Amino acid sequence: MHCIKNTLTIICALVAFLLLAPLHGQDCPTGIIRFTSQAEIDQFLIDFPTCTELDGIDIRPTSPGSSEIDVTNLEGLSNISIVNGELSVNAKNLTGFTGLRNLTRVGGSFGLYGFGFPSYTSLEGLENLSFIGGDLNLNSSGASRLETLAGLENLQTLNGTLRISSDRLREISALSQLSEVGGLQLSFLDELVSLEGLHNITRVNGNVSIAIGRKLIGLNGLRGLTVVDGDFRLNNLALVTSLSGLENLSSIAGKLTIDFLVQIEDLDELSALNVLGGDLTITRNSQLGSISALEKLNLNSISLIRIEDNPNLEECAIASVCSYLSTDGSSILLENNGQGCNTRQELDDACASLNRVYIGNVPYRTITDAFDAAQDGDEIIVTSGAYNENINLQGKSITIKIGVAPE
Repeated sequence: MHCIKNTLTIICALVAFLLLAPLHGQDCPTGIIRFTSQAEIDQFLIDFPTCTELDGIDIRPTSPGSSEIDVTNLEGLSNISIVNGELSVNAKNLTGFTGLRNLTRVGGSFGLYGFGFPSYTSLEGLENLSFIGGDLNLNSSGASRLETLAGLENLQTLNGTLRISSDRLREISALSQLSEVGGLQLSFLDELVSLEGLHNITRVNGNVSIAIGRKLIGLNGLRGLTVVDGDFRLNNLALVTSLSGLENLSSIAGKLTIDFLVQIEDLDELSALNVLGGDLTITRNSQLGSISALEKLNLNSISLIRIEDNPNLEECAIASVCSYLSTDGSSILLENNGQGCNTRQELDDACASLNRVYIGNVPYRTITDAFDAAQDGDEIIVTSGAYNENINLQGKSITIKIGVAPE
């Protein structure tokens, strides 16, 4: 366009601006960008060479349920450093993640999904990723050949749930920078031997579930864990012989489930646990012979205790359980345990013979247990008998009387 008259100068300038304006707006497209082919990913870098930030990325086949997508690399996304929303990858022919080498932050969830058997065996290429605002989903199909989480060594923040299901995954040590996660869900991990890599996690702000680990030999990778703000569940861990690694766990806001751990003999490593907000379930643990480690656990606020199919467990009359049975509305399910812990009547009889100290109608085994639970102004009734305890009575205003057990 050539303008020679002054009266046309403004019009020419305006037309030029309007022609150029869309180009400035094309620095980055808005919304979730969906890619269904390698050609589309390659073209993205050509169309948006200066784009470093996207609202979301969705890489998947054109047809729902299909596995047919020809994406083999993500080099067309090599300039992207921030994804403000979700990053979802469903591409069975993808060979690796080096195309995301500049990615530092995913504001939403990051997931590997889909059908088929992707070629990648690690997450190398994601070394600069330090923040995930949602979940990290590595599911059984999208991560079917994943052997290691190498590439996530700099991941420091995971606000959502770490969800891994991969039958070839051998180690997760790359996660050692994480100290707090929104949830932890590990399942169908046929080759994973150790949870080392989770050892710096001190708090889980949601649920913890570790299930179906055929070769997992221990829980020592959870040794830093102190607080779980949701449920805590262990299920079907055939080679785990103890709960070593849970010695620092002091609080579970939700339910505690220990199911089908066929080699554990006791729960001694849970002796620091003093808060449980949900139901207690102990089932199908064929070698379990003692739950005494839970003796100091306050169970009075829960709605159900379920202890079933533990044939070697003959002693359930521990202070916490007996105290729970004395509360209104208590509910306990007992079945297929050893004699003494097989029926409600057996348990009631055992508790009656053990409880000799009371605050009101609530029984305690020892004066120390009662004193620890008492509030200022309470009256502790001690029944006749011999007591060998060192008791520190400082710090509370409490009356201790010798009397008989309340009816």
